[in-house]
Amino acid sequence: MKQESNYMRKIGLLLVFLGWCWQGLAQENSEEKIISEVTNMAKLLQEKKYTAYANYLYPGIIAMAGSKEKLIEATKNAMEQMQQNGVSITKISFGKPEKVLVVGSEWQTTVPQVFEMSHEGKAIISEYSLIAISNDAGLHWYFIDTSGKDLATLRQSLPNLSTELVVPERKQRVE
Repeated sequence: MKQESNYMRKIGLLLVFLGWCWQGLAQENSEEKIISEVTNMAKLLQEKKYTAYANYLYPGIIAMAGSKEKLIEATKNAMEQMQQNGVSITKISFGKPEKVLVVGSEWQTTVPQVFEMSHEGKAIISEYSLIAISNDAGLHWYFIDTSGKDLATLRQSLPNLSTELVVPERKQRVE
């Protein structure tokens, strides 16, 4: 009986260890998937492929806009207005995502972003985070551009966001 107890304890410890390994592997795979998808989303925005770009936007943001078509039109109009004002996007890059949090049926994290634009020969560089959310255990990720808003402000419109998300203050400089 004592040998069975030791055997069961060893099996239990092995299962806990495997769980930790699986969680680490899932986190690593999630990071790669998030970076791949957010990079593709940024590329689509720069290529003015707004319909494909909108497929990466969090459904809650689309709902707040009224419909996917309205959000696509608003994005297109904003980009055209920027262009008319002599502003162009020169580069969008991303850092390593924060730890993925499980919130109900969603996985949530933030991704550092550096958004560079050009205007009248000057570079405008903004650093802030995107929120990444998956509702299918990391197979597909949707994104929310925080535009430098703090988490409390974002949670007023999207109360499902975890209070543990890391949303740093926006930094902006002109060079």
